[in-house]
Amino acid sequence: MEAIAIHHQLDASKPVGPSVKKAKSVEKGNQTPKRRRQKAKKGKNKGKKDWVKFDIHEKPERLPSGTQVKFALEETDGNGQEDKRPSGQQCAAEAQKKDPESGAEEYVTFVPGWGVPANFSIKKSDISKHCPTLKVAVNSSFLKTQNQTYKLKHCGPGTISMFREWIHTQRLDLDDKLADKVQRVKLRYDLAFLWCLAQELEMPGLRIAALDGICKIKEYKKGDGQFIPWCALQTIWSITTYDSALRQLYIDELIWGKFYSAWENHADLFNKEMLLQIATAYRKALSPFSESREKGREDYVVEKQEGKGKMKEQ
Repeated sequence: MEAIAIHHQLDASKPVGPSVKKAKSVEKGNQTPKRRRQKAKKGKNKGKKDWVKFDIHEKPERLPSGTQVKFALEETDGNGQEDKRPSGQQCAAEAQKKDPESGAEEYVTFVPGWGVPANFSIKKSDISKHCPTLKVAVNSSFLKTQNQTYKLKHCGPGTISMFREWIHTQRLDLDDKLADKVQRVKLRYDLAFLWCLAQELEMPGLRIAALDGICKIKEYKKGDGQFIPWCALQTIWSITTYDSALRQLYIDELIWGKFYSAWENHADLFNKEMLLQIATAYRKALSPFSESREKGREDYVVEKQEGKGKMKEQ
């Protein structure tokens, strides 16, 4: 199979780049190469078009600016059949997409840190608009021509999908997911880690949307009110601050919610730091004038006369 070549129609009056070599054209009649050089020297070819031929693997970007280009693919099949490779216009469009300065839309790819492998592409312009923290990274001159892919360690596919939805629309549509019991359970985890991602990226609007979604799970009439992601609590505690809104939401539910005793059934999912914070919050919640605190010695020690002045603890 012969090599594919692309012919460029160039203005002979303009200089040709170093990567382009003039093709030897077929001489006509008795015209010799020497005669052709003489005519070119006298300027008889001034203003005429000439052909330049180079291998398809050479970079067309190295041609001089303003060069007139005409693409043509040669037949490469030995049987005389037309070659089925991409046309010159398709090659040019592909080259334009790869050119960071061509003005073509660019995307940033996010992949989940756990769960089913998937790629989520988001327009760089949208990220720059709604996420100032990532704006500097995605527009870095060093990474501008690289394939920008970010792995979100604590996020699953559902979390990144909602992150992309919020970037595009500034809202989360959860109605269909709330109607399904299995989806509601999954939402507990996805929304919790979405809040953590928003906190890390300093996106207050997304934090509010995530908390609102968690509260919708709690208040959903056809649901059971369960919104705590039990198996992920230790991870959430490790990536959030002591006074974070997400922690406080879960602690309030454990102390005052209708599932206040559920944490006893999941004791193996709580570490020392979590239990200490829950106990501290519960202690602060008690009224300083509560009768439950006005217990004296008689509430714990019962005196009985057993011999001479002996006292027995109950």
